[in-house]
Amino acid sequence: MYFFFNRQFKQLDDTVRYQKEHIDTLQLEINDLENQNGEMQTRSMVQGKHMRELADQCTQLENQLREVKSQDPSMRLYTRAAELVKAGADVEEVMQACDLPRAEAELLISMHRQRG
Repeated sequence: MYFFFNRQFKQLDDTVRYQKEHIDTLQLEINDLENQNGEMQTRSMVQGKHMRELADQCTQLENQLREVKSQDPSMRLYTRAAELVKAGADVEEVMQACDLPRAEAELLISMHRQRG
């Protein structure tokens, strides 16, 4: 009888030990998953912030585009002429590309040279 109980006790003890080890393993997995979840939440918050910033930038660009579209067409020609001058265009190129008189093209070029 003693051997029977001793054997039963040993089996129960082994079972309890195995279950404790299994619980410890599961607890480690839970801790890892909690850490991963926290990291994902942090990433999600950062991505949300970036998305809001991008949305703000898109709104600003849309506003700028609306503003440019609403500008006086002649102002767009002068803007284009100024870009050409900055790119190194000569008087003839500015006159032809922007349909400006020679005096205005020369004035733009001289103004650009004074700034540079």
